[in-house]
Amino acid sequence: MIEALAKTAETRPSFSKVSKSFNPDARLTPPEKDAVQRSENQKEQSDFQHYDPDRRIEATQGEQEKTIAHYDPDKRIEQQKKNTERVENTNKDEYTDNNEKENREPIKNKQDGLRREKEVEDELREKYPEKEGYKVESEMYLRDKNGNIVRDPETGEARRIDFIVTKDGKVVDSVEVTSKTADKAGQTAKEQRIRENGGNYIKDSEGNLIEIPKDVNTRIERRD
Repeated sequence: MIEALAKTAETRPSFSKVSKSFNPDARLTPPEKDAVQRSENQKEQSDFQHYDPDRRIEATQGEQEKTIAHYDPDKRIEQQKKNTERVENTNKDEYTDNNEKENREPIKNKQDGLRREKEVEDELREKYPEKEGYKVESEMYLRDKNGNIVRDPETGEARRIDFIVTKDGKVVDSVEVTSKTADKAGQTAKEQRIRENGGNYIKDSEGNLIEIPKDVNTRIERRD
């Protein structure tokens, strides 16, 4: 029995040998093999026919067209214009702020000057009451005996004094109002030259020509 089984095993083919030698096409008849080959050829031809390079190009062009369609030169120009306007407005605001600051300075100086002059005028009117025959005149030019305005021979400028106080046809006080820090040396020298050149008169509010005595010199009244 054992010997019979051993012989059967020896005569039975190995599975690995069978699997290695197995060829499915070997079972096909020649007509069937031709049919399989034709089917494979048709499949390859069908795959090739479905490849369309134009469609790929059209798809790529379509994406480009979408990108181009979203590009709007007018919007870009408009944005550039807005950016430019923003910069210009910023510069304009800075210029306006600086310009306003520069303009405010002389306005403030003028306002301070008017305030100081009003204070001094009130004090002069109190010191020299009108009921006692005094007259407080403001903004008086230095003139000659003929009533002409005399100019400084060096600068060509005239001299206008803030306040002149008169009584009985004579000048009794001459006042220049200024700030605590203003330099009046140049103005004082100019007035001196004008007076040396005959500018020793003023014309009051009634048109009367009044002489300034040599012993009356303009005093500087300084205020904050």
